[in-house]
Amino acid sequence: VNRKNVNEKTLGDALEKILRDTRFTKAARRLKSKLEQYPWDPHGNFLRWIEYVAKFPEADVVLEGATIGFFKYFLLDILIPAFLILVVSIFVIIRLAQMLLRKLQNAVVCETHQQVYALVFYDSVETEFLQKKNTKSVSIVFLCVLNSNGVTAKKSLNVLMYSPATGRSHLNFMGALADILVDAGHTVHIFMPIMMPGIDTNGTRKAQKIIRKPPSSFESPLPRMGLFSDPFSKEVSLLSSEQMNILLDCSVMFCEGKAINEMIACFMNEKHFLTSKSLLKELRSMSYDIAITEHYDYCIVGLFHMLGIKSTVFVSAVSITDQHAYAFGLPTPLSYTPNVLASSVGAPRLSYYERVSNLLAYFMSRFLMIPTQIQRQKELFRKYVDTNFPDLEELLRAVPVLLVNSHPIIEIARPISANIFFIGGIAMPQTSKLDPIFEAAIQSAQKGAVIFSLGSITNTTAMPTSLMKDILDAFARFPNYKFIMKISVADDDKQLFAAYDNVHTFAWIDQINLLNHPSVVGFITHAGQNSLMEAMYAGKPMVCIPLFADQDYNTAMALNKGVAVYLDRKKINKDTLSGAIEKILTDSRYTKAAKRLAEKLQRYPQNSREMFLNWVEYVARYPEADIRLEGAKIGFFKYFMLDIFFPFFIVAIVILVFTGILLRLVLRKLQKFLKQKVE
Repeated sequence: VNRKNVNEKTLGDALEKILRDTRFTKAARRLKSKLEQYPWDPHGNFLRWIEYVAKFPEADVVLEGATIGFFKYFLLDILIPAFLILVVSIFVIIRLAQMLLRKLQNAVVCETHQQVYALVFYDSVETEFLQKKNTKSVSIVFLCVLNSNGVTAKKSLNVLMYSPATGRSHLNFMGALADILVDAGHTVHIFMPIMMPGIDTNGTRKAQKIIRKPPSSFESPLPRMGLFSDPFSKEVSLLSSEQMNILLDCSVMFCEGKAINEMIACFMNEKHFLTSKSLLKELRSMSYDIAITEHYDYCIVGLFHMLGIKSTVFVSAVSITDQHAYAFGLPTPLSYTPNVLASSVGAPRLSYYERVSNLLAYFMSRFLMIPTQIQRQKELFRKYVDTNFPDLEELLRAVPVLLVNSHPIIEIARPISANIFFIGGIAMPQTSKLDPIFEAAIQSAQKGAVIFSLGSITNTTAMPTSLMKDILDAFARFPNYKFIMKISVADDDKQLFAAYDNVHTFAWIDQINLLNHPSVVGFITHAGQNSLMEAMYAGKPMVCIPLFADQDYNTAMALNKGVAVYLDRKKINKDTLSGAIEKILTDSRYTKAAKRLAEKLQRYPQNSREMFLNWVEYVARYPEADIRLEGAKIGFFKYFMLDIFFPFFIVAIVILVFTGILLRLVLRKLQKFLKQKVE
């Protein structure tokens, strides 16, 4: 009731409404239940944060936007010059057109009238991003039965998890989540489409059922990407036209009837589930309570909707991407918030050129990649399932929470909402006794050992021999240190490695236990998310050589914490590499910063495992998206208030033009008056 309209009638009507309409009482009771079971302990968190800040007073989580000026914050130093260039270009084009028309008028004269032919140039370019192929499908499904460890809920949950085999690090992350669910008393089934051939791990040791399904009648396009085949010489930017087209092809191929059909056929031994009502009925009878998935594309929310799953949790093995920001409506100040998959290692303090690149990357992702994915996959569901199938974007907006495999004190601070939670470190294996073969290699070092690993995806056999020799020559400059290399050595190169006494090569290394060994003093890494997290928790300084995807962004996180030295992959030689290694070995600031960061991470007053379990249980019980930014629902023009700025801008232009015309007329009259007076 409006305070200005309070009277007997208005107040009586309001009271009657809440007393007679049971919806108000039901909503109030449900809200009470949500608040009571919300996975947050105000009393405990207050005490833990007071104690934590008393020990670590540094401001680790500060938005860069607090330190930059108004013009830089809103990219006005980029947008204003761009606008002026646009205005000048339009003016020049108009003037050229006028000159052209005058020449045409002079050339073409008729007895009664002149004819002016306007030349209109029309260029139609039609780009087809996604090719349709008549093949079967692949998808990933994780079926979990959750035992709720929430405040009061004890009900076991049936959970469906989507976890495509795109890389070992992603599978290990999802597998760790599965193992946590099993340890909590839940049953876990995994269905795994193999998007990247050659991956032989499931990521889990405890899931009760694992279904691996390779593509049966089409070849996954992912291996064609430079980051998988040869990151040392090929294009690896995910926003390049070539790499973007491969990603779009893959997302549609695995979503189309192909992927959907095979996923269901694995359970029911039928090929065409889309037309089988009995099959869909059977799947729905499994009564999944909740679905858990990484947000690769938009197909999976459609699949979950088809199966009648009401609750969904998004998880991410990497930091918050543009896709996540779009899905949850997160503000993205482009002056300091980098694109995770196309970042600069200088983030968040971006140069002018880097901010221009960040702006272009944002528009590529926001207005090309994401809309194309949504539109193409929406068409598939409306073609194969139902012409009135819900908009995938609406289903996306209904996802209530995102759990991110990163940590707030190492992240580059950005605006987030209250339904984004960090669970960094949750996938790290427990430390144990180091294998004797690695122990022997380390103990023989006089001053310590340095680990070298470029991750599980990187094809090290594609490394040029000259680059490999430069790396080994750099290691040779530190004879008192041993270098433990994770690398696939071709037969032709074995003789080359044999000449270096302080280098030990392994096809696989026990990375977590090596990093936590007291004799290990440094880590040369590609800066993958899991490797970065393991090194930070172990307190080891790093040389970061980012190769692709989110690794530049991860490197920026490490640089901001003062625990790493950056080395450009295109500038690696024995001098640059040895210089970087010498820095982390001899400059004590890196080791001190690394140990301080490790202590902060270990004492941080939030438990990732508990947070994951609590939020899965809470969302399963309360699937509503209570915490959603309005920015996720409104369009581009309204979001950026262009519907207000444009009219103001047009009015301002009209006023300026009118003022200019009026001033010109006044000056002419004044000139004429003065001339007459002189005469």
